[in-house]
This record gives sequence, C-alpha cells and structure tokens, in this order.
Amino acid sequence: MPRKEKISSTIFIDPINSTIHYNFCFINEIVKWHPEFTFYTSRFMYDKTLVTPQKTKYFFFNISNFISKLLGLPDRYRRILRAIEYPFNLVILLLIISQMRIKNIHFNYSIAASIDRIFLSICKKLKCNTILNAHSVLP
Repeated sequence: MPRKEKISSTIFIDPINSTIHYNFCFINEIVKWHPEFTFYTSRFMYDKTLVTPQKTKYFFFNISNFISKLLGLPDRYRRILRAIEYPFNLVILLLIISQMRIKNIHFNYSIAASIDRIFLSICKKLKCNTILNAHSVLP
C-alpha cells in the first residue's frame, strides 16, 4: 500500500501582531480549511479580552517581555531588549522551518527590513514558497 504524503505545512508569521484583529479573524477562518496551518506571533499585551485563535504560537519576544515585566522596565528598554531578541527568534524559527519541512510561509509584516530580507532569502533556499504582505509602504 503506498504511503500517504503529508500535507505541506503552512505558517503565517507576524512578529509584532501588528494587525491583531485582522490576524485573529484570518487565523480563525484559515484553520477551518487548512489544518496544517500555524500562526507564529507575539503576545498582544494590551487587550486581555481578545480570544487567541487555534493554532497560534506566541513565539516572538517572550524573553524580553518576561524580563521587562519582571523588572518593571520602561517601554524604551523593552524595545531595546526586543531588538536584541528578534534575530535569535528568527534563527530558532528557521530551525523549526527546516526541521518540520515547512513549504509555505506567509510573512505579514516586516519590522526590520534587512534582517527580514535575510530570513526570507534563507527560507527560499530551503525551498519554501514565501509571501510578504506590505500593509504599509512607509515603515
């Protein structure tokens, strides 16, 4: 009997959860049709009433948010910690993409164009189909 090939996985990445209401509605609909789909993002800390969609992984900035909250750091220091943590988050995500053989990557928002460009070019070398949304051309 022939072995069934696993459906290629797809991930949706929005490092800062920049369009949270759009993201959550989008994820809730996509998960219905594509069970191999996962949303990689950061925790939105300001609205506790939002219900996290299925298949969401709060992946980005966990360490910097924890340290900032633990030490009660002002927002500017939290941003510095996040800037330091971000490249490491992307390296770990590349390992996950490679190990899980992710084939489709939808990158919603670039927060560091030069770093994100390197990340996406490595994804393409890993034979991933990539989509980059440009919600605003100014940032």
